[in-house]
Amino acid sequence: MRRIAWGASVTGMGVIVAAIGAIGALHTSGGRELMARLGVPCPVDKVSAEQVTHLRQVGSQALRGTVPAPARQALGMTLGQTTEADVKQWQKASGAQCETLQRGYPFVRCRGIPAAALGAEGPAVSELWFSFSPAGRLIAVDLYRRGLDDTGSQQAWSDARARMAKVFGAPARVTGDASPAVLRASALQTARVEYRFSDYFVALTAVNLPHAGLAVREQYTLVN
Repeated sequence: MRRIAWGASVTGMGVIVAAIGAIGALHTSGGRELMARLGVPCPVDKVSAEQVTHLRQVGSQALRGTVPAPARQALGMTLGQTTEADVKQWQKASGAQCETLQRGYPFVRCRGIPAAALGAEGPAVSELWFSFSPAGRLIAVDLYRRGLDDTGSQQAWSDARARMAKVFGAPARVTGDASPAVLRASALQTARVEYRFSDYFVALTAVNLPHAGLAVREQYTLVN
């Protein structure tokens, strides 16, 4: 039950549970430990909506900023407004290959998507998760690009930083160096940018995965 192992390595527990919109985070060792303490069974397809809500509330406390976000934009979607039907319409128009899952909350998982289909630049998206509240409103988007070469990693990072800066301004926190030479210096070498608002959390992470090479992840989630 190990899907996105690097999430536990490059983020704190608060990020893991607040970004529960990307259900892959529950497959990490940290996520499994937290679920066990909260009485959540494995596999996560048995998790209830109430348990997911509790996990989100726990994680939100570690990520909350002091001022509201200027917008809740994420790759052409608007969190809190975009519906599952809207995402399905985007899927049809873009030709993306997606599947609908139920993990307490509804999810749509898509793979192998051209960056242009999301208004982005750089290499194709390896995996994309849309997470919805029980009422069908978008509450989180989690995008992964893995196995990148140096050029692809630089493109993915630079494009995401530019898009985030345009909407959200200066980040609340910046750590590490995202240049491929620095990332490749050691396994799990990481760079990270975070935006923390009272109602919204956004993060960009670049990491050197032991078995999958350079990867870039974008996270967008409502903070409850």
